[in-house]
Amino acid sequence: MAFQQFMLAAVNASDALMLGFVSQESLSAVSLATQITFVFNLFMGGLTMGTSILAAQYYGKGDTLSIEKIFAYVTKVSFLISAVFFLASLFVPQLLMRIFTAEPRLIAGGILYLRIAAASYLFTGISQIYLCILKNTGHAVKSMIIGSTAVVINIFLNAALIYGIFFSPKMGISGAALATSISKLIELAWVHGESLRKNHVRLHGKFCFTGDRILSGDYWRYSLPMLGDYLVWGMGFTMYSVIMGHLGSDAVAASSIANIVKNLTREVTL
Repeated sequence: MAFQQFMLAAVNASDALMLGFVSQESLSAVSLATQITFVFNLFMGGLTMGTSILAAQYYGKGDTLSIEKIFAYVTKVSFLISAVFFLASLFVPQLLMRIFTAEPRLIAGGILYLRIAAASYLFTGISQIYLCILKNTGHAVKSMIIGSTAVVINIFLNAALIYGIFFSPKMGISGAALATSISKLIELAWVHGESLRKNHVRLHGKFCFTGDRILSGDYWRYSLPMLGDYLVWGMGFTMYSVIMGHLGSDAVAASSIANIVKNLTREVTL
């Protein structure tokens, strides 16, 4: 789970760092916009932690049916949370950005990023559960390969779309957001295809619409404490960005670099 969260943080870091070579405002705007993604990743961390605990237990028992039920249930929960972030980023990004800054140019840049990157929340919300199940059902190496490759693809696309190289248009902030969405879509398609192979746990639609109270109760018993811990801890750090964002563009730029290091360090230590 920690590796998955590190990969998510690395994606955001690559967006902000590459935009730093475009302009200070681009770096600052995207760094603030990706604070929304940071909060989203906190939810994913809590959900995948509970999933890992149950999936590992039932895999040890050889109970594939229970794993598939948990897989479907958590995917449904994750999709609903992802949908909230998707809709908010797509339709009210200005409200989200105003939480972090009052600078019109930073708000405009953040709006541009959030609207294009909004789809990545849907892709990530599902792919992270797939990767978590893979990791805890005897395919940890494959999970790591898929997650790592998605980050490499994102970095490559960032370079191509932000700077306009490899016959790509020069898109700046829009390119960073598009690169993130494309890489997460590739990750989702790959991990879904992997799950269809023989002796892999699969996502069955029928289990998404039927509940198992015992399994769902066990899941939340493990997940809620972790989720609460992630959110309280993460929200405290997010407040630094809120404060810095209202001190002006220069303060945001300096804080942006610190936030990148902080987010990456957080995932490594956890």
